[in-house]
Amino acid sequence: MSIENILQERQIQYLCHFTRLENLESILTYGVIPRSNLYNKEFNNNPCLPIHGIFNDRYRIDGKTDATSLSISFPNSSMFYGLRCSNNDAQWAVVVLSAKILIDKNCAFYPTNAANNHVRHLPTANFQGVDALNALFEGADEEREYLLSKDPTDVQAEALVFNEIEHRYIVGCVFDSDDLKDEFANKFPNYKFKSSQNKYGVFNDRFYARKNGFKGY
Repeated sequence: MSIENILQERQIQYLCHFTRLENLESILTYGVIPRSNLYNKEFNNNPCLPIHGIFNDRYRIDGKTDATSLSISFPNSSMFYGLRCSNNDAQWAVVVLSAKILIDKNCAFYPTNAANNHVRHLPTANFQGVDALNALFEGADEEREYLLSKDPTDVQAEALVFNEIEHRYIVGCVFDSDDLKDEFANKFPNYKFKSSQNKYGVFNDRFYARKNGFKGY
């Protein structure tokens, strides 16, 4: 079995990456760039880096600043909710990307948050390949209640991508605002934009979104 086989069998089409709205135009123009390659006045003030980024967290606890964290099929709603609560004035977008990234790029598949003490000190190679990807979907029936075949068991499971992700892999974005959806659709007509305002979607807890029939876009 190959990674491509797993994606086909589980009908995994999309990956998710949530980001501050201030980063979105850059992402849609240049692609998703790892933290180590982004200029940030406070955390990475290398003047040779031409692209600026606002980081979600002060410290990258997993230590992998050369990788981008993506979620399979649905964002890490546990972390996403916490970040939104601690940044009340910020606006956010969920970038939706092609799952083909998992075939084309150098990836590691973590069955929980890569910063978790149970996994972050282990070699990256332990989380690469077909078996590592399959492990994301293991779990008892009660752990997977309401989940779809394409959902990892742990909502904090993640795929770390150790490459820049070119904009050709970006399908579009989801906002929690109809106005933002319309604004970006006018600016970037080659992408697809959705709004989850006043309905279940990727801005909700995954369990309740699935329980209430949200299957994806």
